[in-house]
Amino acid sequence: MSRPEDYDLDALIALGSAGKRRSDLVVFVGRSGGRLMDNVKYLYLRAAGEDYGFRAVFFTRHEDEDAMLRKRGLPVVSLDAEGRKILTTAGALVFDDLFTHEPEAFSLGFTAKRIQLWHGIPLKKIGFPEIESPVNMDEDKAALLRMGYSHYDAVASTSPWVSGELFSRVFQAASFMEYGYPRNDILLRAPKGHDLLNVDRYCYARVKRHRAQGGRVVVYLPTFRDNGLDFVDENGRPALSPAALAAFAGEHKVLFLLKLHPYMRDNTLSALPGCIRYPSHLDIYPLLPLADALITDYSSVYFDFLLLNRPILFFPYDLSRYIRQDRELFFPYESMTPGPRAATQDELLEALRAVLSGADDHAGERKLLADRLFLHQDADAARRICLHLKQMLA
Repeated sequence: MSRPEDYDLDALIALGSAGKRRSDLVVFVGRSGGRLMDNVKYLYLRAAGEDYGFRAVFFTRHEDEDAMLRKRGLPVVSLDAEGRKILTTAGALVFDDLFTHEPEAFSLGFTAKRIQLWHGIPLKKIGFPEIESPVNMDEDKAALLRMGYSHYDAVASTSPWVSGELFSRVFQAASFMEYGYPRNDILLRAPKGHDLLNVDRYCYARVKRHRAQGGRVVVYLPTFRDNGLDFVDENGRPALSPAALAAFAGEHKVLFLLKLHPYMRDNTLSALPGCIRYPSHLDIYPLLPLADALITDYSSVYFDFLLLNRPILFFPYDLSRYIRQDRELFFPYESMTPGPRAATQDELLEALRAVLSGADDHAGERKLLADRLFLHQDADAARRICLHLKQMLA
């Protein structure tokens, strides 16, 4: 497979500007070089599996992803001759990350419509508010972000509130599609068809077996720190003790499922009794409905988890440092976090012990926030967006 440096972007833009665009062809560009995950996965699978008046093709740089999709008869291309032809004629390109992360695909699809699904409702500042923030910003970074958050024909949103208070400030876009997130469809229905593609089947089976044996499942999904100080508290001490987590898991028959952000690097939690390290490049969403509770810090995944109305525990062990050195937040942290907030591991495990015993003082808060963030609370977001794409291309 060719490397990005093998291409002349100006030449690709010229090529992408010369072709005639087809209204019956849509290319779906996966995150992290074309991984089948997040919103783009579920929208692509829905579009490829039904007739919406256009052909859906997935773009990836990864040979394993390419082989997986071809084996199942699903249309996929890379930056080979076939991929170039498709990218130069596609009527629309669908992203769920910045198009600047895939400059070759974007250049070949230069005159196509650009649809941004994004990968979560943000708590931390992104887009133009991040650019305007003095925290962790310089001119080169600002210029790259300014380009990446601009020039979209449509951006997926989950409610009028999200469009007005967040995405209209984050993106430069012609319109916002308030149809929900395709990845949340799998939270609200059983997996079917190709839904378990790019899912760790061993973890999925182990979690189901653990639950069937009467065990509890707790998912821990932290986000990354730009400064690299993951799992380090504000006093420079480790925020988590692997031994304490393992002891808690054994005492309470808990299986911890840990998925780190792809930007995070940590091996201390990899081989704990009672803990599974979920691969960061795989899709974890089909496993979230199997969780009894979620632990996170600033990750947007907890907004999606609201749709299940199960306990969420917040572990912002470095909150003031994070806001000071990494990212400012759109809103005060306490106003958007409907659950126990723990600054230390002891506080976290105490709160988790209470939750597993049946205590849940935040169900009403979670429901109020979910109703603000999600106009639709069903498993039909992908269908609504596919119909919208069909109208856009008509």
